Amino acid sequence: MGWKFAGGEAVVNNDINRLQLFFDERPDKERCSVLKRKGFHWSPREGAWQRQLNDNAIYAVNYVDFVKPLDGRRPTELQPKAPQRDTGAR
Repeated sequence: MGWKFAGGEAVVNNDINRLQLFFDERPDKERCSVLKRKGFHWSPREGAWQRQLNDNAIYAVNYVDFVKPLDGRRPTELQPKAPQRDTGAR
């Protein structure tokens, strides 16, 4: 899962429970600041900006213009919906 954006790719890495952002070139200081404000941290080991994979991570990247999907959709539109819980009578 994930998406391509101008200058990189977002990867939903279930193995390590992270949303990872891989850039073709090192982001400038302003972009790094935006990523930090949205809860992302640089991981030298992974070579990616990443944060814990949860709904908040996907919602956060909706507001980071430079990682929006190439097809113009929002990241929340690309990710599968969480399974609905059975709300039947108890």
